[in-house]
Amino acid sequence: MHLYVTSHYTPDHRVEITNHHSLNWTERAYEYGEFELIFFTQSAQSPVKLWEYLVRDDTSTVMVVETVATKQEGKTAYKHTVKGHSLESMYNWRVLKHRQMIIPDSNGMFRAQTMAENLAHANFGDAADAGRKIPKFNFHREPKVSDFAFVNDTGRTWQDNKWVTYDRCPVGDLMRDVLGACKPNGYRLFWQTEWETSGSYHTYVRAPRKVETVILSESNDNFTEFEAVVSNVDQKSTIYEIFDAGDFDYDWPANNTTRVIEHTLRSEDPFRRREVIWDNSSIHKPYAVEDWKRLTEQQKKMINALSAGFFPYWALDQMFPKYNPLEMFSGKILNFSNIEYRRGFRVGDVFDYVPYAYKSSKDDIIKNTVREVQLTEMTESWGPGGFAQTPVISVSSRNKWNGAGYTLGFTRKDPGSVIVPRDKE
Repeated sequence: MHLYVTSHYTPDHRVEITNHHSLNWTERAYEYGEFELIFFTQSAQSPVKLWEYLVRDDTSTVMVVETVATKQEGKTAYKHTVKGHSLESMYNWRVLKHRQMIIPDSNGMFRAQTMAENLAHANFGDAADAGRKIPKFNFHREPKVSDFAFVNDTGRTWQDNKWVTYDRCPVGDLMRDVLGACKPNGYRLFWQTEWETSGSYHTYVRAPRKVETVILSESNDNFTEFEAVVSNVDQKSTIYEIFDAGDFDYDWPANNTTRVIEHTLRSEDPFRRREVIWDNSSIHKPYAVEDWKRLTEQQKKMINALSAGFFPYWALDQMFPKYNPLEMFSGKILNFSNIEYRRGFRVGDVFDYVPYAYKSSKDDIIKNTVREVQLTEMTESWGPGGFAQTPVISVSSRNKWNGAGYTLGFTRKDPGSVIVPRDKE
């Protein structure tokens, strides 16, 4: 591995960094990568400057220098700590100046990659204003993946059966949501941004791949320094949404009564059933409208939904993640079945994992539980102790809701209606 520093303004010029003390280099699929570089010099001036790029000869990932901290160590020695994020974070360099609307078709679907491409060019590429446009900006879709995504799988602010509206936010937030809504093989799409010595920028849409040749297992010595966390502290099975009409100060048909709607997030036996109450009696109030006749039918439906005693389903969608059980593990990898990282697989790919053998209570036979896991993050470390690769593995079934962010696994047709799981347990 050779590490170089270069610049947007001098793409054909790069200087190799050979005397660094340590380097942590993290690549991620669904979040921005990051790095920390530490080196010592005899000058208080760091040879690595803000806005510059760190590149390597064995990966296409580019890191942007965002922080340079210098501390004197003795009379003539200076310790420089350089930090930053991967070039994918350039999508947070721009913000949405106006609200963005997604209009799905009659099947509740929209073109995710098309929207992502238009969004990219509107803020960086050909369609951007002169002051926002970056020369040689390119966007590449993934042709092997369908362009379509469900509109109910995305959205942060307002949503009903017809459209989704995004409020003003960093462009990267909307990019992540739109591409994340497209799950051709059960796992969300993501993007990677590369920079070439010609000075051109290329954003590629990536789809996670199943790597059949890699099997992670505790029994075949893949791992050292294995760590795992499994917790059901926050896991809930059933939500009781309560609306006490007597607490409201306006005329309600069921005044002075309490209504309860039961939502099943996951089907569990009585022993594992965990319940939670959403008491929204004092949350929803009627919206004052000066001229109701001027509103469109969609606007009227929105106001009626927000004025109702029960949460509109787009509000519920954002509450689900906190009721998901936690399960994750990591460790240093000795080998991936003799397959090299980047050559045989990359961040975002999916493997089989054999965590343990257990005895079935029904037939008293030892069984191996094989699960699909996704490599969502990889940190490579160089330092006095040598080189190590530390992955972060996401343990979640692609066929069931994993509670990640706003990704929905449930459908609610109307305010006050019961949520129906899309994927049965």
